[in-house]
Amino acid sequence: MSEEYKETFTLNPAEILKRIDEIQRDNAYIMQALETLEKIPSNYSDNPGAPEDVAGKAKAEAIVEIVHDRTEFNQKLLDFYITLFERATQQ
Repeated sequence: MSEEYKETFTLNPAEILKRIDEIQRDNAYIMQALETLEKIPSNYSDNPGAPEDVAGKAKAEAIVEIVHDRTEFNQKLLDFYITLFERATQQ
């Protein structure tokens, strides 16, 4: 790896901590998911034998999956930055 590339790619510990903080503060996707859930119409009925709200349930499950996947991605990104931070502070 060229020194020029290393220099361009290297992050200092303060920058790494800043990026970790940005990830922790980024909860807009959760708020957006909750707002979307509120907008999903419910076809729920208390009547015995009424069909369940299949479309609403599918939409809600899709949103849950999106939030879950985003949370997993953020966790992996945090793990990556923590590793970078540990390496940067050990030098």
